[in-house]
Amino acid sequence: MAATYNTQSENKVKFSPKLNFIFSQNANFQLYLKSGLGFHSNDTRVVVANCWKKKSSNGDWKPIWGTIFKPFPRMMVNSALWYLELQEELVYVGDAATVEISGRLKDWEFDFGLRYQVTDYFFFDTDLNYTYARSTAEPEGQNYIPLAPDFTATAGLR
Repeated sequence: MAATYNTQSENKVKFSPKLNFIFSQNANFQLYLKSGLGFHSNDTRVVVANCWKKKSSNGDWKPIWGTIFKPFPRMMVNSALWYLELQEELVYVGDAATVEISGRLKDWEFDFGLRYQVTDYFFFDTDLNYTYARSTAEPEGQNYIPLAPDFTATAGLR
């Protein structure tokens, strides 16, 4: 028996101003600072179904500091340090195959990326990410975000 799906849609407008500063010392080195207001959701089905308050997960002005540089002609390194504060975080509940609201969240993250062009058609790349995300509604030690990893890494040859 084939599964049946209920298609839903939602149309809303949200003002999301952004502010970016970029300093390029030369073609091989760039610093940037980005900030803005926005909307974030881990699961758009919840937004469309209107199961949760529309104010949820609105971000405040939070900065992203980063750099992009090329220490060698075939290598590019990028890094970013950023901060995110959400009014409510959605947490996936695997047993029920749904999401629930977990409250306010503060998140610091550091991202590091490396790309190296081995030949004209062969590349190596890696991305490393460390996150310190905690619920601000829970006491210390009980404020971890369920199933949220602290460290992730990827690498590839292309």
